[in-house]
Amino acid sequence: MKSNRKISLAITTVVVLSLASLLLLTQLKTASATVPHVTASSMSAICKKSDIASAEVGVPRIDLSQVALPAGMPKVAAIVNGQDIPSAELESQVAVIQANHKVELSQLPTNAPKDFRSRLTTSTSEARREALDSIIQETVLLQKGIKNGEVASVSRTQSYMQMMLDSIQTSPAYISFMAYLCANKLTKASFLTNSVVVHTYQDALTIGSVKSSYFQTLPASIQNNPGEAQSRMTNYIQSLQKAAKIQILLPSSFLTS
Repeated sequence: MKSNRKISLAITTVVVLSLASLLLLTQLKTASATVPHVTASSMSAICKKSDIASAEVGVPRIDLSQVALPAGMPKVAAIVNGQDIPSAELESQVAVIQANHKVELSQLPTNAPKDFRSRLTTSTSEARREALDSIIQETVLLQKGIKNGEVASVSRTQSYMQMMLDSIQTSPAYISFMAYLCANKLTKASFLTNSVVVHTYQDALTIGSVKSSYFQTLPASIQNNPGEAQSRMTNYIQSLQKAAKIQILLPSSFLTS
C-alpha cells in the first residue's frame, strides 16, 4: 500500500508534535464537536487582513499544479521504496522553509549570535536539501506505519482536526493557520472535509503513532531524558532511511550552492 499524499506534511507544523504529546495523540478518541460557523463572506474579510494576507506567502498550497518548478527540474525529485516524491511537493516545502527563515530573521535581536543568524540565511539549494531530507524522513516513517497497521482512521483524524479548530483561535499559530485556509480557499468547515487535507493530517498522525510506538520501547530513564530520547529517535529514523531504497533524481545542481 502506498500513500498518495498531494501536499507536504509541512502544514501540520501549526501544531508541534513533541515526544510527550505523541503519547497523547495515540490515546485520542473519536468525539463529536460543533464546527465553528464561518461564512464565505466572513472568511473573505479575514483573508483581507494585512497580517494574514502577508503570511500566505509562507504556506503550502493544496493544488501542487500552482507550484512552479525551476527550469530543468524533473517532475519527480526522488523515489523512496517505489514511492515518488513530486518535485512540486519539494518546492512547496522549500518555499515554506524560506518564508519561515525570513520571519525568524526579522524577529532576531540585533545582538543575536552570528552563527544563529547564519543558520537562518540559507540558500535555495540548502533549503532544498533540508526539505528533501525532511520529506524522505516523513515518507519512511509513514511507510513504517502502513506496514505496522498503525494508519490513523479518518474519524480519529477529523476529531484531531476539530480539536485544532477548537483551540486555534487563542493559539500563537492562528495567523499561520488562517493564512493556510485563505491561500487554499478553505473555510473552517471545508478544512475538516477536504479529502487532501484530511489525508495529510491522517499521514501526520500515523507518523506520530510510529514515533510513539518506538518511544514506548525506550527504557524509562531515557524516556525521562528529552535530549537522549531525541537522540535515540533520530538514530531510529536514520536506520529506517538506511534500510530504504532511495533514489535521488534531482540533478546535483539543484542541491548544491
